[in-house]
Amino acid sequence: MTDVNRYLFDGQAMVYDQVQAELQAVADKNRRTSTGNARAYIKIITQPGADYGRVGELVDFCAGIGLDKIETTGR
Repeated sequence: MTDVNRYLFDGQAMVYDQVQAELQAVADKNRRTSTGNARAYIKIITQPGADYGRVGELVDFCAGIGLDKIETTGR
């Protein structure tokens, strides 16, 4: 969403800390023991006017917890 600390995760509005917790849960639930990465696909859709720096932070967070299949797109 365009507000710097507002996100939609699976249709639910939440702040960045909540998104991080949800993504961590997805990564943990789908983690491969052999490689440490997660078998999950993340799609980040930005609204017009969204801060792309925040998108980069979210992508970096995902990669850091093992979610390495990430697509970013705008609306």
